[in-house]
Amino acid sequence: MNKHTARQGKKGLMAGVLSACIALTACGGGGGGSATNTAPTSPGDNPDAPPLLTPPVTQGLTEENYIQVAAFSFLGGLFFDFEQNPQSVNSAGPDAAFFLVALAADCESGSADFGVNMPGGIVSMVGDSFSLDHSDCVMTFPDDGSQERTNGRFSGEITRRTGSAGAPFTATLLLNNSNNFTIEALTGEDAGFITTIEGQLQIDTEGDTVTDTSMITSADYTVTTTSAAGERLIFESPVSAINRRDMSNNTFTTEVDYTLSLLSAITDGTFVVDTTTPFLGIGGMVALDAEGDVIPQPISGALTITDSNGAVVTLTAMTDGVSAEISLDLDGDTVADVSQIITYEVLDAVLEAF
Repeated sequence: MNKHTARQGKKGLMAGVLSACIALTACGGGGGGSATNTAPTSPGDNPDAPPLLTPPVTQGLTEENYIQVAAFSFLGGLFFDFEQNPQSVNSAGPDAAFFLVALAADCESGSADFGVNMPGGIVSMVGDSFSLDHSDCVMTFPDDGSQERTNGRFSGEITRRTGSAGAPFTATLLLNNSNNFTIEALTGEDAGFITTIEGQLQIDTEGDTVTDTSMITSADYTVTTTSAAGERLIFESPVSAINRRDMSNNTFTTEVDYTLSLLSAITDGTFVVDTTTPFLGIGGMVALDAEGDVIPQPISGALTITDSNGAVVTLTAMTDGVSAEISLDLDGDTVADVSQIITYEVLDAVLEAF
């Protein structure tokens, strides 16, 4: 289980949040039709498919795996995409278009139907809604030629809206996945990964010309990713994530709380991830990994990761903006049994090798 697993799990969440969107106004409508191309029917033909997983003896946190679990919880976590891009979804506010990106694209085979109910036209209002239905929709990603198949339904409704972009505004979007939405990687390095999304999210946004905030909460949202080798990753409720941007000093704060279940070669356990101090980042302080993904570089903040046995990992951002201190308390007595200072780039490499 490595960054590909994390990426699939995060992709499942983003499919529900960013791709379905906070957005609240004009959309191109329309459904994606069916195509005649023949798509792969199974990821099993991938010659690089890993051997089946041998379940680990170790459960929970240990001195051997706490750095890997910390890397996964921090860099592979649901919401740790620091908003260091001035064109962030947050900044779009309630007058942005539905941000459906790939999910609203035409399928090479199967179908993807997108419907919008906006009686007021380009200005969104309470009661506006959308739905997205995928049936064996196969899409190819141009960057690497990999293919994915999607099935299921998203629906969303605006339940609160005041103001407009460029002025004080508030908005709430309820996103529902009542019949599960699945993303299956058919080819490429993620082949064999299947992500299932279910439950409901509430997405609240507010802001003005200087600051904006998005908050995502749920009591029943679950994203489950499995691999061909038998690895399993589950992000589950209760979920809470808050992202704030302050344009007056070009800073960003992020805090996340969720439950993470991992079955991999190094651990089989359930972990509660809790941000004890919001993470602070500075716009422009961006590092990219080999795949072009942003590596968070906060200059302050802390989170804890607690297993079912009471062991606790604490990750604390250092003020240099390039490293974090990671400590392990095996018996929950608040005294660290072992501790290391590790750069975010090394943590990213740990996740890649996980």
